[in-house]
Amino acid sequence: MAARDFLRLLCPLGRQTRLTQTGKDRYGRTLGDVDCGSGSAQQAMLRNGHAWVYPTFSGERALVQLQGHAQRNRLGLWKSAAPVAPWTFRKKQRG
Repeated sequence: MAARDFLRLLCPLGRQTRLTQTGKDRYGRTLGDVDCGSGSAQQAMLRNGHAWVYPTFSGERALVQLQGHAQRNRLGLWKSAAPVAPWTFRKKQRG
């Protein structure tokens, strides 16, 4: 919920956005970044602890550093003593 609310602040409904497409994933979904007028939404989400870098698919050093900043400063999801990676959470849900 916090990540969704933060993204809504970054990209309010009706604001013009720009998508920079970087590729497709193995399921054919578009990969990229969104700019809602104040820079990269991806970077803002990571910097503030509202997103998680998936190390298997993103070796982009700048993104890993932004996540590290949030971790060190205990921002967003990193406030939790034991945050659970989204891919781990989904795997547990499947049983």
